Amino acid sequence: MFIIIAVAFVSGFLEAIKNDTPHTSGDASVSEPVKSDKKSNGDYEIILQNELPVSLSYADYMGGIKTTWSVTDLRYETTDYRYKKEQDVHFFFSGEKTYDIRGPGQGDSCRISWQLFDADGYVVDSGTCYSPNVREGEKFKDALSISYNLAPGTYYIELHSTN
Repeated sequence: MFIIIAVAFVSGFLEAIKNDTPHTSGDASVSEPVKSDKKSNGDYEIILQNELPVSLSYADYMGGIKTTWSVTDLRYETTDYRYKKEQDVHFFFSGEKTYDIRGPGQGDSCRISWQLFDADGYVVDSGTCYSPNVREGEKFKDALSISYNLAPGTYYIELHSTN
């Protein structure tokens, strides 16, 4: 009988310790972004101003269209550097090349220019994402562009053609 009571006591004691221990499993502060125009990632909300799919192009110095493509998806992830307040935001673009003046067999990257605005309408960052080399009709996925040291908040991203 003493053994049963001792086992019950130790079992209850271990359960109490377990319940008072903070949860430390692999909880990530970066959640899987949803596929929509409005995306939220913890302390960051980035809203796409364009409507997907976004048709973009690259023009020569005379204004003639050399290539066109369509951006079909945009998602982002934030870093989780616990030692700093500002985080890096990784943008992932996916799409399809729709036209190349040189013909369907020619490969080249699709250039996706973007501007990031804060809630007050100020441009806080901009960049150009280069897809892998793709030919007319080929798709690309998760071409990466990074915004560094971005403070938590709500932002708006616009996609533009490049010249």
